[in-house]
Amino acid sequence: FAAITGLFDDGNGNFTVKRKPDRNFAINLLFGPQYHKEKVNIMEPIEEFLAAVELRMASESKALQDRQTRYLWYAILLIIISTLMALIIASYVRKQIISPIFSLNHDARIIAEGNYQARCKINVKNEIGSLGQSLNEMADCIELDINKLQQMAAIDELVGIGNRRAFMKSLELEVERARRYGNPLSLLMMDVDNFKSFNDVYGHLVGDEVLKLICNVSQKALRENDLMGRVGGEEFAFLFPATNIDSAIIVAERIRIAVDKSSLVHDSEKLQVTVSIGATQLVKNDVIEEFRKRADKAMYKSKENGRNQTTWF
Repeated sequence: FAAITGLFDDGNGNFTVKRKPDRNFAINLLFGPQYHKEKVNIMEPIEEFLAAVELRMASESKALQDRQTRYLWYAILLIIISTLMALIIASYVRKQIISPIFSLNHDARIIAEGNYQARCKINVKNEIGSLGQSLNEMADCIELDINKLQQMAAIDELVGIGNRRAFMKSLELEVERARRYGNPLSLLMMDVDNFKSFNDVYGHLVGDEVLKLICNVSQKALRENDLMGRVGGEEFAFLFPATNIDSAIIVAERIRIAVDKSSLVHDSEKLQVTVSIGATQLVKNDVIEEFRKRADKAMYKSKENGRNQTTWF
């Protein structure tokens, strides 16, 4: 550009020498081999620098990408671990806490509704498991108390056999069974002869001993399926399933004779005890009340005829 304007190098790199502008010289400088050689010499380190920069940037980019990839895998692994831990915790909570609580609530509601034989079946070793065990212990105690109450309600406290309520329930069941299967059913009513005199002369304690004696002796004379109950102060009743009147009379006589042969000793005095028995058999179209009254009527007939005997209708 200086040669076009007529300025040339003074030998020290200063373009101060003025001469005639030399256009050909300028073009030769710009497009000649020397220019290209110098250009190559100038560009070679630049290109090497740019290549080095590019290589470094590529290396750093790859390192950054590898680092990002590694961080991404770390994040994915952390998410997977967190998810697995959440699932494990959820499973543990469900198995050890939520399900046992629902089960405990269900079992407690069943017990509260009156099914005292139900038990909590949870099997976890934590506070809920301890609560379930306590619930089962409570149910055991309730069931035991109820069984005791039921037994007290069904058993005569003095003589230890079924009371009137229990015997009448058994009578209803046996009558229904006899009608269903067409089996015979016999009933005995038994009354202690002159029982009032035992109480009046010797006192109620002796009267109680008389009742106990009769109960013990009678039970020894019964068969395995025979039922006995105390239905009144000194009245006893017997049920003989699958037994006709003839067989019932044989058992009744066995009871009466066993009582007659027994005795109670009071203050060195031997007290004689006898009973009067009435027997009957269930007939077609019998209602329970008629069945029972017929045996009762036969028992009173035995008393009218002199006591210590068996009468049947």
